[in-house]
Amino acid sequence: MSARLLAKTRDDDRLLSVRSLYDRYGAMLLGYLFEIVQDKDVAEQYLVEVFNDAAKTPAGYSQGGLNTLSQLQQLARKKLAPYYQTVKDCAVEPANAGSATTQNNKYLSQMTPQQQHVFCGLHYHGKSITVLAIELQKAEDDIRKILKESFTLIRKANGHTGLY
Repeated sequence: MSARLLAKTRDDDRLLSVRSLYDRYGAMLLGYLFEIVQDKDVAEQYLVEVFNDAAKTPAGYSQGGLNTLSQLQQLARKKLAPYYQTVKDCAVEPANAGSATTQNNKYLSQMTPQQQHVFCGLHYHGKSITVLAIELQKAEDDIRKILKESFTLIRKANGHTGLY
């Protein structure tokens, strides 16, 4: 067998392995991500990143005795680490946007006060999209757009281009 044919066979096997992982766990992982970020498009972007990383070592996710979904969730948590740090720094009430706490967080400091209010309101203070829309006197779709912009800032600050 030629080296090129052997390499192609290995690539095909890796793609089949990742496809199998996606078919089996993609929907569950997307649900997990959506529950965290509360935005379908952002959750899908994180899902792509997780499976792109899983593709680098697909055999590591099919070894017996290991919980594959837990491994994929752990990989997702690593991708979401900047998000978790940002949420921790949301302890300041939205009215205090721009405080020392938010300015010391490289993600929050890049957000406008309105983006901080929406991001922290939803993910730290547990407010709904509807409540935030009323508070800011905006449509719910506008609140979703602001939330998406907040995640885009976090992703860009963490070196993700958002191009897939």
